[in-house]
Amino acid sequence: MTLEELLVFGVGLLSIVNPLANIGAFAAVTGHYPRLIQKQIALRTTLAVTIVMVGAAWAGLKVLKLLGISVPMLQTAGGLILLINALKMVTGTLARSEEGTGGWRDDWRAMAVVPLGIPLTVGGATVALIIATSSAAGGLIDLLKISGVCLLVALISGVLYAFAQKLSRHLGPTGLEIVTRLSGIILASIAIGVFATGMRGLFPGLAG
Repeated sequence: MTLEELLVFGVGLLSIVNPLANIGAFAAVTGHYPRLIQKQIALRTTLAVTIVMVGAAWAGLKVLKLLGISVPMLQTAGGLILLINALKMVTGTLARSEEGTGGWRDDWRAMAVVPLGIPLTVGGATVALIIATSSAAGGLIDLLKISGVCLLVALISGVLYAFAQKLSRHLGPTGLEIVTRLSGIILASIAIGVFATGMRGLFPGLAG
């Protein structure tokens, strides 16, 4: 994979994970814990997110092949999923709010994985993007590069979550909304590219 391809993947992955938009929910769920526990929750969430994303890069495509799903089919479906999520982000209707993280038992170790790691940070659209990208990998080196990008995005999310209380106060609802909508525009552009690649694979005649 070229540096440009990795950059596009990284921007797209960061846009769909969108940790800045999630810090409000993260802060609301973890706000009653001591500062030290909040950092430990952020660390565990980062580990969970890393495992899921890297696992999707290495094993996701193999699982789909066992189910009889081809790469073009995955790219087409993944592009549609990403586009739907992007449109929700742009219109402000993305269902990522405190409602999806409330009502959980007071066990911060489990809570760091579900729901804060999954599905708040990593959802179906994230996994679809990672698998679609890894399907174009040329070999071990490319998979390592993709894994490195996943790790970087997970670390960025973890750092933001570690300071979620302060960031949510400084950005405010308006700032978080602006970040989400701008990320949605970027993601929509990438989604159309993924979808178009899948369609060309399913219908080679379109390439002409």
